[in-house]
Amino acid sequence: MAAIINQARSALSKMFNSERYSHFTLQSDEEGDEGSQVEVEVRLSDDVDDHAPSEQMGQPRGSPSYRPRPQQNNRKVCYLALGTLFIFIIGYLIGYVSHHSPRKEPITCDSEQEVGVAEEAVVESSLSWNDITSLLAQRLTPDAFNSRLSDVEQPDHVAGSSADGILEYHVFDSFKSLEMEPWTDIHYVQLQTANSQKPNRVMIGQEEVGQPKGYLAYSATGKAQGKAVYGNYGSQEDLMLLQTLKVELNGTVILLRATGQISLAQQVANVAALGVSAVLIYLDPKDYKFQPTTELYGHVHLGSGDPFTPGFPSFNHTQFPPTQSSGLPTVLAQSITAASAAKILT
Repeated sequence: MAAIINQARSALSKMFNSERYSHFTLQSDEEGDEGSQVEVEVRLSDDVDDHAPSEQMGQPRGSPSYRPRPQQNNRKVCYLALGTLFIFIIGYLIGYVSHHSPRKEPITCDSEQEVGVAEEAVVESSLSWNDITSLLAQRLTPDAFNSRLSDVEQPDHVAGSSADGILEYHVFDSFKSLEMEPWTDIHYVQLQTANSQKPNRVMIGQEEVGQPKGYLAYSATGKAQGKAVYGNYGSQEDLMLLQTLKVELNGTVILLRATGQISLAQQVANVAALGVSAVLIYLDPKDYKFQPTTELYGHVHLGSGDPFTPGFPSFNHTQFPPTQSSGLPTVLAQSITAASAAKILT
């Protein structure tokens, strides 16, 4: 850095002092007296050539000598000026290119073309738990339940019947109205149905109690008889109470009340383990607000899916295996009305 400053200082000194005296001589008053001549040399700058002669050609020895600046210094000044100008031009071009805005093509718009405005997608905020409970409280009201249940309440909706098909389409349309995506699928399940030519019958001795229209699918078939016993709901607690009271259940026909606590299949399985011969199930008016003549429909397969294809779906052309589900009951099971149950218990 010090060398650069010294070079700049030397260049400025050369520019302002382009011409100077190098040296001169002084003579005494008596020019003829060579012995008394005094010669003085004064150096004013460092650029004076030390090897230059003290006298110029054609000039006397005792007169001052004038010597112009060497041509080499002028050349350096020119180079410095040109370099400065060149650097300035390069900087100007760089600034012009970097800040010059690109040329934009003119935009032409067709007057007949419609311009669409893209709307920003509105991001819906997620519902909190309070919002969800509030919506459920608004939708799941007693009036809403009563309205839906009255829509699907049909006097006859046996599985596979025309009334069951109407109920199916009603549920399908209800799901679509709720912006759901329901679909229909067909399964080929072997389901027991009542035989209109040979209806099921319940008799006390020779007196026929009734020919119920309702039935319990997957029940064992045949004929069974025995002593009538009341078993309440057929739960484990009820059966333990009967055993505590020394009530014999083997070979009896037991009457049970339908309940929502355990399934019909579980009720039949509980009493079948104690050796009963048949099971009669009815809807008690104390538990359900139905008419005493209301029929009960259901199934008593203690399992899921088609009991004749255990572990396999019931699609069309399914080859049924020779085995059956272990959840099929081994005793007869039949639904009766509350009026028929009252006749048996009186």
